[in-house]
Amino acid sequence: MNVPKTLIVGLGNYTMHNTRHSVGMLFVDRLAATHDAKWESVRSVYGNVAQFRVQKANGIDHDLILLKPKLFMNVNGKSVGKTCAQYLNNNWREKNRLYLVHDELEKSFGKWTIKEKGSASGHNGVRSVHQVLASQDMPRLRIGIGKPSNKSDVAAHVLQGFNRDEREKLDAVLDACAKDLVARL
Repeated sequence: MNVPKTLIVGLGNYTMHNTRHSVGMLFVDRLAATHDAKWESVRSVYGNVAQFRVQKANGIDHDLILLKPKLFMNVNGKSVGKTCAQYLNNNWREKNRLYLVHDELEKSFGKWTIKEKGSASGHNGVRSVHQVLASQDMPRLRIGIGKPSNKSDVAAHVLQGFNRDEREKLDAVLDACAKDLVARL
């Protein structure tokens, strides 16, 4: 039996792992830890990969491939493209084969949405993936990080860590996001 596969990409700045901008990486770390999956550095895809199998509520097995690109946010599409080629035989366009997970300024902390497809809305990591894959047709889990009151503070806001109250709630938020995403596979 052919087990379906899905690539879940945690977008972020690899060298700034615990920042708001890297909540996508925090998400895949949490998902891997929850399923005892081990990370492996894979040079050919410019990133770290973890793999495991889940059994959905309907009893059907599903293989998940998690990716944390090791490239800068604005060029991480190169890592995603290589991973799609190596692990999905470039067949990522099939429904639910590829999910991007990233920070969302327009959502408050603790909120998330899954957007089926569409523009990058100013997110450079998403824009890079769109350019490399020549498509905007991949679903995205957008995790809210809140927005500063002053637009000029956006860069500083996304590059800072979560405050103490947010850190205490972060695992529960990421677990709820994971439950939502896996249920859609």
